[in-house]
Amino acid sequence: MANQPIHNPKDYSEVLYSIMTTDPVRADLVNSILERLINNDAYLKDYTDAQLAGKVAQGDFNTHLAETTHQGGKIYAYNNFWGGF
Repeated sequence: MANQPIHNPKDYSEVLYSIMTTDPVRADLVNSILERLINNDAYLKDYTDAQLAGKVAQGDFNTHLAETTHQGGKIYAYNNFWGGF
């Protein structure tokens, strides 16, 4: 059994195919959707780790909402480590 590939460089896409009831659900179709989801997760993990590393390095632990624009979209991250929601 093969593992899903992680793209290098990592990439993110908001486009995700929706399986229709008329689609023949084959491994290649499902695997392409899983690959996209896994690569989105890998990208977001690296992005979040980099953002958190920057916040920790600056000592900014009380930032409640960090807004970053990436490729025309917005990513919101809740970064209050100590206060909960």
